[in-house]
Amino acid sequence: MANSRIISCISGAVNDDTQMENIISVIEDFPVFFYILHDKDKDASGNYIKPHLHFVIKGRHNLKVWADILQIPEHMIEITRSVSGSVRYLIHKDNPEKYQYSVDDVFTNNSSALHKFLADQNSYSFKEFSIDIRRLKNGRMSRVEFEEKYNNDLSRMGKYSQWRIINDLDRIEEFRKNGKSNY
Repeated sequence: MANSRIISCISGAVNDDTQMENIISVIEDFPVFFYILHDKDKDASGNYIKPHLHFVIKGRHNLKVWADILQIPEHMIEITRSVSGSVRYLIHKDNPEKYQYSVDDVFTNNSSALHKFLADQNSYSFKEFSIDIRRLKNGRMSRVEFEEKYNNDLSRMGKYSQWRIINDLDRIEEFRKNGKSNY
């Protein structure tokens, strides 16, 4: 029975205002989510397409439960086989013929996962970046060393992405100082 299979990640798109509002209102309850409003897409004739919301959500539910939670029909939900591919599609990363959205336009509760899925935008590997984050957390790398190493990459990011990374660095520093944080 297909509807009873547990699905760990879904994606989809809706263009109805009520559906968009419903999804945005419940999406933040999930452990990992990404969404973006596509409002600059054009059809083959060059006419703007109605603005629509693309989303990628990680969780563990069967298709019927996903549809009930999001208040959309099951056929509007795509079972995601590649989380990375779905996240990359949010900004049309691999579709140069389409409007290129900024990573700053993506809403998420996990900026490090977002950057992992879009890692080839940066000159460093995600693995190296993750190792350096661990070094920061355990005191084997200072914030100054980290910022010097990744300065070029940080300066190429949009303002919102820079803010998210700096916010993460602040939380790591807080954790190192007093052993607790929201990180």
